[in-house]
Amino acid sequence: MPSNDREMWKAISGQKASSAEVNYLTYAIYAFEKYDWVQSFETSNGTPPSAQDTDNWITQITDHRIAVWRDSAVRFFDGAARAYLATEIERQRKDAVDQSILNEIRNRDQVIFAELRKASVWYKQIGVALVTAILAPLIIGALIVAARAYDLFMPTSTDVSNKLETHSGGGTHQPGPPAKIDR
Repeated sequence: MPSNDREMWKAISGQKASSAEVNYLTYAIYAFEKYDWVQSFETSNGTPPSAQDTDNWITQITDHRIAVWRDSAVRFFDGAARAYLATEIERQRKDAVDQSILNEIRNRDQVIFAELRKASVWYKQIGVALVTAILAPLIIGALIVAARAYDLFMPTSTDVSNKLETHSGGGTHQPGPPAKIDR
């Protein structure tokens, strides 16, 4: 157990796993508690503690208490570092999100451009244009010929009505037996 301030520093800084910053903060917590103890001693006794009183108080400090101070120092340092770096952390996070979005857009653009390159091959475009230019008029012409042939060779309702009138005598159609149609 440490018995004075120098030995307390050795006990605190003797931990190889702790950083210098954590050791300094741990010692600061020790100094603050020591200050509180001195204030309490003066209030209760009316006089400041002697060197012997202070050394006795220090010898009563356990390793567990030092470990609790160290944990408090680590939490304090972590909170202070996060508060200090909050804007930087947020900026880095935003930059990372923006970068991932940009990368995704670039990847999609590359896929789209590759598809456009495939579609923009000149000989494919000429082939499609020639097929369209040749087949479209042929198909339209065939439709016109078919419509004209239908009109010429297929009877319409007017033609049928006229044929019926000529075979029945030219009047209006009267109910009765069907008229005979000569062929």
